[in-house]
Amino acid sequence: MITSPLGPKVQNYNYSLQILRGIAALMVVIYHVKGYTNIVGNNPDTLVNYIPQIFGLGAPLFFCISGFVMAMLIESNYPNFLYRRFLRIYPPFIVAAILVIFAKAALLGDGSYNKLIHALTLLPLGTTPTYPLNVEWTMIYEVLFYIVCSLFTLKHCKRFFLLFLVVWGIVITIAHNVFGTPSSELTTIKLIPFSTYNYFFIIGAIVYYISKFKKINSVKINYTMIFLSTSTLLTLYYVVLKNSVLLMRFNFLIFAVLFGFIVYFVVNIQAKKSTFFVKCGNYSYGIYLIHAQTLYIVLTLWGRQFPVNELASSLALIITLFVSWYFGKFEYTLHKKLKEFKAPTITRKQIIAAASVCILLISSVSIQRVNSMKPKEIAVTLDSTFDATQVLDDKVNAGWVDTISDIDVWKNQTISITGWAIDPFLTTRALSVIMVSEDKIVPTELEWYERKALADILKSDSVMMSGFILTAKSKHFHDGENNIDVYAVTEDNKYIRLQTESPVIINKSK
Repeated sequence: MITSPLGPKVQNYNYSLQILRGIAALMVVIYHVKGYTNIVGNNPDTLVNYIPQIFGLGAPLFFCISGFVMAMLIESNYPNFLYRRFLRIYPPFIVAAILVIFAKAALLGDGSYNKLIHALTLLPLGTTPTYPLNVEWTMIYEVLFYIVCSLFTLKHCKRFFLLFLVVWGIVITIAHNVFGTPSSELTTIKLIPFSTYNYFFIIGAIVYYISKFKKINSVKINYTMIFLSTSTLLTLYYVVLKNSVLLMRFNFLIFAVLFGFIVYFVVNIQAKKSTFFVKCGNYSYGIYLIHAQTLYIVLTLWGRQFPVNELASSLALIITLFVSWYFGKFEYTLHKKLKEFKAPTITRKQIIAAASVCILLISSVSIQRVNSMKPKEIAVTLDSTFDATQVLDDKVNAGWVDTISDIDVWKNQTISITGWAIDPFLTTRALSVIMVSEDKIVPTELEWYERKALADILKSDSVMMSGFILTAKSKHFHDGENNIDVYAVTEDNKYIRLQTESPVIINKSK
């Protein structure tokens, strides 16, 4: 739990937030049971597929809570802000990474990582490094927000923080809606400040300032508003947003505002210190760090001997909760011990020197990333006609479409599709990946990245680089509905349609 010099009242805020943090942690774990069962079991038809997709918003809920807490710490003149934040993030992360690396090497024979040192910096370096825990994307956003907040811990800057948050939110909105700036999980230094994921930090911080000046004491009103906010969130997520192109443009902002309402009413409730969910919140960072790879290891070991079914998923969930709980308990104890260390006394010259070293380090890593990145492959020529006679039987599995950044788009927006694609006959990475709409091959750019889990499942290092990011401009689609298919291209230029959870339809507004 984050403590503060603001006294007992803020402690109650923290207990309330810890309960919400605990719920968010459980949402993420349960959501990943679905994801890893499908990855390891090659999308088996199990009851796990009925886990609500909205549980995937557990991570953004963490962001909103973090925004609230960081604003509180800035207002409380929290000493040595960035030093303590980094002490909170990095030591447990390094410990978890070491444990996972050794566990996967010992149990799965998995020991290769691309640019591991770069991954451990938690800098926004895109998809180039292999992240050992597979959850680092959220921590990359957290580190950015901590760095931004640290600037406003300076004496004469604190009073401008709220104004900065509003301006930052406006800039993100313009970048996303006018210039079509993409928002991805494994983002880059260039794009991360404009990502719509930052809405959750911004709204969370703004909610702190609202709660500071206006507090609702009625328990009945607070619980009623939490229920109404949650109901509105569910309705928008499952009903309204799917039928409104305009609202889909602002989906993350809408979710962030609704999470903000929930956080605001939660902090008005006086929570008890000793509850299960408070402990879950206390241990949430440790739970988050270790849970994904624990799920993966258990399911992979099971899958080598038995089919991945409901029993496997249930067993993996139980083992993961057990392991994650005790690692979370260890991490919480470690955090309390590390808090006892006094920050070293630093002079202004040392701060300038350290800042210079950090800038040089970030520049060096960024340059190395740019130099190491292969140029993006142009997948197809403009508006090529698709030869449907070259399509092979859909029963042949050549890969899967994981995510589509946007299905409701507008003029000149960038659309990203991610997944994996192999040549099933050669058991290698597919020759290429194409996007087809209305019997035309859509002009796209294709970039490959590592999919170690897939290589482990197929027991073939030759499919390691089979993860793909396919990007296209919305200007290549006509107004209204566009039916989309994604195909893997084999070595002999045959097409195999990649599997999707449901038909892909891009809706373009005028």
